[in-house]
Amino acid sequence: MRRRNRRRLLAVAVVGVAFAAISITTFLLPAEHGEILFSGTYGRVTVMSDMGDRVRVLGHGGAYAVWSADGTRIASSAVYRRDDGKVVAEIWTIDPDVGGRRVLASGGRPLWSPDGSRILFVRTDDAVISFDTIWTMDVDGSHPRLVARGDVADWSPDGKWLAYATDDAVLVVAAIGGPSRVLSTTPKRAGEIHWSPDGRWVLAQASGMLFLIRSDGSAVRTIAGTDAAWSPDGRRIAYVRPRPCLRASLYAIDVEGTHVRRLTRGDYDDSDPSWAPDGDWIAFSRRAGGLRDWRNHDDIYVVSVDDGTVRRLTRSKWGNDSPEWRPRERRRPLPRVVVPPQSARPPVDPPSGQPPLPVLQSSPPLKPRPPVPVQPSLDALGYPRPNLPATISLATLYGCRGA
Repeated sequence: MRRRNRRRLLAVAVVGVAFAAISITTFLLPAEHGEILFSGTYGRVTVMSDMGDRVRVLGHGGAYAVWSADGTRIASSAVYRRDDGKVVAEIWTIDPDVGGRRVLASGGRPLWSPDGSRILFVRTDDAVISFDTIWTMDVDGSHPRLVARGDVADWSPDGKWLAYATDDAVLVVAAIGGPSRVLSTTPKRAGEIHWSPDGRWVLAQASGMLFLIRSDGSAVRTIAGTDAAWSPDGRRIAYVRPRPCLRASLYAIDVEGTHVRRLTRGDYDDSDPSWAPDGDWIAFSRRAGGLRDWRNHDDIYVVSVDDGTVRRLTRSKWGNDSPEWRPRERRRPLPRVVVPPQSARPPVDPPSGQPPLPVLQSSPPLKPRPPVPVQPSLDALGYPRPNLPATISLATLYGCRGA
């Protein structure tokens, strides 16, 4: 009887140790959160798991690629030279499971509508110069509609409005076209426009700053940074802040501006943040040595929002960039978006009876660098050029050796 009990206790102990080992292993190993889309070497549209495996190359020539809101389709575009020598810009859709592409129209920068029924894109008569008109079309390329003049825009989360930029303002217009309404002025034309998932804010980038604008035009805040992305719940913003010596790091800030967190450090140029669907991780592009080292190329990394753990996913000879996490199917109802009336203009101060809105502070300002002594001979950048060697690195030119 005692031997039998000992055997039972031993069996229970073995099972317990095995279960504990499995639990510890599961805790230590990073969990898979989905798939990441990115543009690879020579414009390869590529999808891989966020563990860096199960890589699928879906097509070539796509310099720009985005998921549909439900994660079932991809829209991509690129500017290239045809066999007859003409430079064209084309938009096509891709099935992420089987690959292959269907050409829809000429243009670039496609964005799916929240319900997946329309595609926003920009177009110009000369693909080499820029894109300067904003259009929408059905997902099969039919029923194109000119909506506004501009080269950057985004859908409202309910799909009824478009936010876009002109030379000195951010505006909204109905997705079916019509009069535009001014949200805010900007020092220069915005290079990015991102509507928040909850519909309350429009985020625009201009002159090295991020402008956080109420969708009804009632308030504007600023963040010192660029290259921003909304968290899935619309409560936080990941963005890039440049640092000395042509480097840049990722930060995250809440919409209220009360919590700022630096996510990445080191001698890198980090860019292109994209949130995981659960908001726990951010995918981004990284170049070792920063922009000052032209010999290095971008690769895809992920960073934990909680503890700053960084994992490298790709190792490319020529570079991978612009990661975007595959969305999960929407289950919550789309928010109602409020925009200003046609005659409204953004007020200088908040409406009466409301406290002033604080300006978002990303982190303490950078310490000023000591001035460079002026020499009789200056190069085009205004830096001294005495006794320069035949070849010189940007690190030496910008005084970043050893930084």
